[in-house]
Amino acid sequence: MDGIKISGIYKQLYIVICIIALLSLGIYACSSDQQKVVKTEQIEMYDLKEINGEYEQGAMSFAESFVYDEDGKKLDHRIRQPDNTLHREKYVYKDEQLIKSNYYSADSSLLSFYTYEYENAKLKKRLAYEAGSQELLRIDEYEYDADGRVTKQTIKTETGQVSRTMAFSYDQYGNETQVTIRNDSGTIIVNEEFKITEYDVDKRWLERWSFNNDKPLTKRKRLLEYY
Repeated sequence: MDGIKISGIYKQLYIVICIIALLSLGIYACSSDQQKVVKTEQIEMYDLKEINGEYEQGAMSFAESFVYDEDGKKLDHRIRQPDNTLHREKYVYKDEQLIKSNYYSADSSLLSFYTYEYENAKLKKRLAYEAGSQELLRIDEYEYDADGRVTKQTIKTETGQVSRTMAFSYDQYGNETQVTIRNDSGTIIVNEEFKITEYDVDKRWLERWSFNNDKPLTKRKRLLEYY
């Protein structure tokens, strides 16, 4: 497969990676071993351009933001698509536990909603439904390591067939270092590794580059506001 095709696949799938993987970041936004509690989080993703063998930041292709309360619970998630439209996700809690989130289009129409199921106080399953018909669209299942970090996400169709699996690796501070996506036959379709170039005082990443087979793919910048 040539470089152009790899890049095309990557861009098509990246939105999925970014949204799903970054949802898990909320779990660590106020980890007990971190001094500062995150209030807002803004992430921008930039394409890279090669000039004389060196890679430089290009145009911004994706952006999203999160708002958290003082206990680290997600309150609001806004997603700016490549065409500059803005989508939004709002969260519903019961007894301090996330039970539902609603996903809205740019004109504030409800597109879909998600329900959440837990096992041993950890999110085990997320189910996506179409808003109008309430038809089940897909099922996400999660596995964790001993530190409570998501290590595997299995994406299934509404009938329970596996369509994608995503495996996550982390550094000692809880920052993602690698995301590997496999298709329904187990073939790797995206293998993204992260190199962090800037941290905050609590070792959360503020800038990172992504690579596939040592080739730079994107650059992300992250702005954190604290309580």
